[in-house]
Amino acid sequence: MTTTTMTTLEAHKRIVEALNNPSYADGTYDMKTLETKEFKKGFQVTFWNVGDDYTAERYDYLVSLFTELSMDGRTYIGKYGTGEISWRFENKKLAKRYARLFNQISIWDWKHCKEIKTGGTGRR
Repeated sequence: MTTTTMTTLEAHKRIVEALNNPSYADGTYDMKTLETKEFKKGFQVTFWNVGDDYTAERYDYLVSLFTELSMDGRTYIGKYGTGEISWRFENKKLAKRYARLFNQISIWDWKHCKEIKTGGTGRR
């Protein structure tokens, strides 16, 4: 009997698909429980873009990098129209730097509950 292990990329795609169900409102969710999350501080950021076609290895590298840079070592899923994987950074400057590096439209400022534009298009 052959056992197939799901890659992180495949697992994240499945979670995003589940969150795209209309029963889930826009917001940030815990990856494991899909319970809504809110925080008093930090900046939510992602490398996820429309049109990305990562290899499993590249995706694992980016997940590892963002998890290491994050303030709590946790991965979240956000839904803002469509689902995306994200991380919470403590430092605003670092969050903006990585958002710009990955052409993100914005980061989310938890303390002020507002979007901070970063100049990107959100597309590859």
